[in-house]
Amino acid sequence: MLLVLGAIDATTPATLVKVSALTGLDKKTVTRMIASAQEQAGVVIDKTDAVYTITSWGPVLKRSGCRLALVGGLEG
Repeated sequence: MLLVLGAIDATTPATLVKVSALTGLDKKTVTRMIASAQEQAGVVIDKTDAVYTITSWGPVLKRSGCRLALVGGLEG
């Protein structure tokens, strides 16, 4: 989930195809991860046409942590 959120934040425009390519995850998995972030972490993600935008990180996650996940900074 963090990887997908980091990719949405880092990609302009953040389309499903671009997020999938950046993360290496298939489009179905990316879609599930977006739904999980909204449901479980309270992240607000708007979709206009085919472009995803994070409008609120919610009460649990931090933008910087999701960006670290994207570049491998959270790996042990």
